[in-house]
Amino acid sequence: MSTPRACLLRRAAALVGIVAVASWACGSPEAPPDGGPPPGTSGAAVASFTPSASSGPGPADAATDAPSDAATDAAAATSGRDAASPTSGPDGGVGTSEGCPEDMALVSGGYCRNAEQRCIKHHDEFNKDQKRKKAKAENGEESGKSAVSERCLEYEEPSVCLSKERTPMRFCVDRYEYPNKKRELPAPQFRTAPGSLTSRVDHGGWYGTTGVGPDLFVNAQNAVRAMIDHITDVSSLSREDAYLLCSLCVDLKISEVVDAGEWIVSALLPEAVFTGA
Repeated sequence: MSTPRACLLRRAAALVGIVAVASWACGSPEAPPDGGPPPGTSGAAVASFTPSASSGPGPADAATDAPSDAATDAAAATSGRDAASPTSGPDGGVGTSEGCPEDMALVSGGYCRNAEQRCIKHHDEFNKDQKRKKAKAENGEESGKSAVSERCLEYEEPSVCLSKERTPMRFCVDRYEYPNKKRELPAPQFRTAPGSLTSRVDHGGWYGTTGVGPDLFVNAQNAVRAMIDHITDVSSLSREDAYLLCSLCVDLKISEVVDAGEWIVSALLPEAVFTGA
């Protein structure tokens, strides 16, 4: 049978144990007894800590080690979205003007110095040129150098950052091109000196090729392609050199817009460039 004094001692010991457990649970120990994450630590914080292989359960400053690359990339990728949470600006533009003038957009996030982007949609002109080169290769012919540059219209999202570290950046940028107003691009105006703009080649004739159709840009392309064919036929220049010659001295002119949907663009070559005069 327990004496009153023994009962008091047991109750006091139990009370001390309860207080000790409660103080450990409410505190913020740096290294819990089982080596796991401190109570109340979020999953994101646990995932971002990567101890080194040789550190073990060492000193408390191990918690300041750099986070893993994956965690850094994930944090950087979301930082810009978090900082620019609104999806539209004052005039309906994308992004937010938070902290910037009203006509500017906030750019915030981690800058990746080496990004990998995969094109998923090329311009039709580039695709046609690739098919042409493939067909020539299948027939055992030389495809030659291409005069068509690679133009990507859409990239796969998201892009992949190959850099180990990102540079935090935060700045403001104009929403539109000068004069920074929606749908207002200044049309160039100019004045020339008296006389012909092509006085050095006016003494010779001009050879013209055309592109006809509903799209002025496509017409211009077709007119230049026809001019490249003409130059290679009448000279010893390669297609690449003919393309360079077109960029130097061939003028494009809109010859006709009378018939709706059937416009004509002309490419004009001064033939004096071949005479050396």
